[in-house]
Amino acid sequence: MQIELQADERALLEEILNRSLAEIPIEIHHCKTPDFKAHLKEKQKLIESISEKLKH
Repeated sequence: MQIELQADERALLEEILNRSLAEIPIEIHHCKTPDFKAHLKEKQKLIESISEKLKH
């Protein structure tokens, strides 16, 4: 699938992803349940993957 974004849309999406990437390690650190911690780590990997795709 390919999505075409305007420059301002791309900038906003990058900002949202970067904010999520900054916050998720804190959530992981404070998480008490192993299952949810694993879920958050997977979510972090997905966000990183999307962020990398936007850079290309």
